[in-house]
Amino acid sequence: MLFRRTFFYGLFFLFFCVHSFGDPSVVNTDPDSLEFKALKSISKASGSWQSEHTQPVRYETPNPVEILAKGAILSVPAYFLGVAWHEGSHALMVILNGGTVEEFNILPHKYNGSVRFGSVIYRGEFSRAQTALITIMPKITDALILGAYSALLETDAYPSDKNVQLVLVALAAAAWVDFSRDVFATNPTEDIVEVYDLMGLTSEGSRLPFRMVHGLLALGGAIELGRGIYRLFRSEEEYRSLEIPAEVRISPKYVGVALRW
Repeated sequence: MLFRRTFFYGLFFLFFCVHSFGDPSVVNTDPDSLEFKALKSISKASGSWQSEHTQPVRYETPNPVEILAKGAILSVPAYFLGVAWHEGSHALMVILNGGTVEEFNILPHKYNGSVRFGSVIYRGEFSRAQTALITIMPKITDALILGAYSALLETDAYPSDKNVQLVLVALAAAAWVDFSRDVFATNPTEDIVEVYDLMGLTSEGSRLPFRMVHGLLALGGAIELGRGIYRLFRSEEEYRSLEIPAEVRISPKYVGVALRW
């Protein structure tokens, strides 16, 4: 079959070159012409090859029980990985700002009478801005992870394999929990509250605009995570059939996203 198709392509190319050498017009469309017959043969050969070798992609319907079981198992390493990148973000900024990390712990333990899921003990001389950056860095890492996940989810690059999707959802969920858990926190030992204090925002009134931004970002991450979870429990055909086409429209009057039903 491949030989036959190659032969017809070569034959058509030969006649096309001969026909076009002295006359640069298009191929003769006369049904009795040799060029037209060669072109028709190519079309038949290509169509038969595609029908024999091109099959539509079939996706399996996911098993919810299997996904939940795998997710429960995956939650343990996802938890420790989340603690690792949280404390690792602190440690990285300490080192970049000239400090020294004396202890790095990602296991639950007691610290100053309270239970902590992880901790970093460091020393160094830092300005107020450097200290705030060291403290807020895990939130920046979480936001980058969620942003990357959202960009992947909203493009054709998102994998169709449910096991890979489960891993991505678990990582995104770990980032979202760490990012949003202290939106309304008032405990002075929480990272976000320490940053507010370093910024001189000691009253809830002065903190409110920043809490609102933090909450809106957390809400956006929750929506994208929810979309990923929904897709995880649906077949790819079903999910794609429910997608609403959207396009960006720019005019002198507005810039926005248009949805089409």
